[in-house]
Amino acid sequence: MAALDATVAPHLRRMLREQLRGRTTVLVTHEVLDAYTLADRVIVLDAGRIVEQGPTAEVLERPRTAFTADLAGLELLTGVRTARGLRLPDGAEVEVDSSAEADPIPVGVAVACAFRPSRVEVREADGSGGPSASGALRATITDLEPRGDVVRVRSAVITADVAVQQLAAAGWSTGDVVDFVVDPRAAVLYPR
Repeated sequence: MAALDATVAPHLRRMLREQLRGRTTVLVTHEVLDAYTLADRVIVLDAGRIVEQGPTAEVLERPRTAFTADLAGLELLTGVRTARGLRLPDGAEVEVDSSAEADPIPVGVAVACAFRPSRVEVREADGSGGPSASGALRATITDLEPRGDVVRVRSAVITADVAVQQLAAAGWSTGDVVDFVVDPRAAVLYPR
């Protein structure tokens, strides 16, 4: 559907959904919208190998690999459950609001944390050269990718979507060190 007119694709999706109902079909796509609207189950292939499979929402909302997270438009961090959220392998801690967890995850368990780049705030690093403020991940900007009215600010650790105006006002560029702060209410924590 990549080459279809933007007004045609929704109609084609709707027709396919009706025609495929109750049938076993193999659909190959890189478009998460197609997976959500047309598939009950997904299999994710990376370099020709199955890396994840299962019910569509489960796989795409709680990815186990960075590849699947990227396909689903999510960021994925992995670490160990702490009282406040999770601790990454480098010792940095990310706060997660776990008040909505149906089954609380015990401290010390290996966990994954998924969230949207739009729910990550980028702040000026304090300039101390030391560790970041509590709950922030200090990282170097590796790439700035324009995406309409936002800019995707990438680092080796985490990605954020920042308003063009904010980026311009701050004057950030590749090579700058900033603090990334994940909205604790937007992060989903689950056992790995």
